[in-house]
Amino acid sequence: MPIITISRDWGVDPSLVRITATDDLTTITTPNYLLTQDSAIRSLNNGEFEWLDNDGVVISYLGGINTFRRDVPTNTFVLMNEPAGGEIVTPTIPGHIIIAFDSIGTIGNQMTDVGSTANFNGNIQAGNATFSASGTISSFNATGETGTLTLEAIDNVGGATLTISNVSQEQSATVLIPDIGSALSTFIMSNTANGTQQITSGNLQLDAGSVTVVGGELIATVSAPNSGSLRLIPTDPGGDFDVKIQNQLMTQNSTYIIPNIHQSFGAFVVAQEPLLMKQVNTLELAGGAVVFLVNDPFCTTTSNVKLSFRSFTNFAMVGRITPADGSFEFTTDVDPGASVIDYIIVNPQAF
Repeated sequence: MPIITISRDWGVDPSLVRITATDDLTTITTPNYLLTQDSAIRSLNNGEFEWLDNDGVVISYLGGINTFRRDVPTNTFVLMNEPAGGEIVTPTIPGHIIIAFDSIGTIGNQMTDVGSTANFNGNIQAGNATFSASGTISSFNATGETGTLTLEAIDNVGGATLTISNVSQEQSATVLIPDIGSALSTFIMSNTANGTQQITSGNLQLDAGSVTVVGGELIATVSAPNSGSLRLIPTDPGGDFDVKIQNQLMTQNSTYIIPNIHQSFGAFVVAQEPLLMKQVNTLELAGGAVVFLVNDPFCTTTSNVKLSFRSFTNFAMVGRITPADGSFEFTTDVDPGASVIDYIIVNPQAF
């Protein structure tokens, strides 16, 4: 039985109850411990033990010996030492922080009283700060009334350790965390150690402002290695000029293809006004006339149509070309006979 002796020093007030137990400190201070020991105490005392309200209790237990008081509401023992003005509770876990629970000197152990907060209005200089239970580290200004900066740890898979560390610095520096404008956000992280900010999944979104590259390039690559890239490279425009690539109001999703020019250097064909062009279209004509109507839904009354013969039976020259909505008409000086024409249509657009 865990309590193996119990006796009282009679004739002294307050008197001491002396107990020897084989339980450890955690067990003898657990609520309802005395209820679990009732039969053992009755057997040792040959009946019910008489407790007095002001009894002090000296217990020799597994791992130590100390002075306690009997706590009636919880039916257990509480460590005690009662000088005038308050109660000092001896710490129960070596190496852990002791905190004050009230303004009269009641102290306890931070690890056994995890619902309490330890405050210190000064600086702490030490080695590694290590948590053995979940919790947070919070920092606030001197008044403590303007919010806190909190570092919180959650469980990692397999007990993995996450370390926040600096690289060697050449100067003192302050790293500012800007106002993110929302209740939840994440850092932009990199999985490389060479200074490159690398996002391996997800998207980078800039809701306002500009992305500025100074002395560098905007580079887009596919995921396959050694597959080349698409690059946007700025050069000196000869003055403080901006060169912009800008879209019009769109009515559909669009993809613009840069064709293969089959050489190492080339340039875009540009116009001073927006244009839409239908690629070269080939059409066979039966001949037998000098006026021909070509139906093409791309054509409008404002279109510019260019036409030439690829082949003909009779040599003929193109005369007037009249565009219309959905078609255009052209005339020749003579009947070309069976022939083939090529044509392109260019449509102007407003800015």
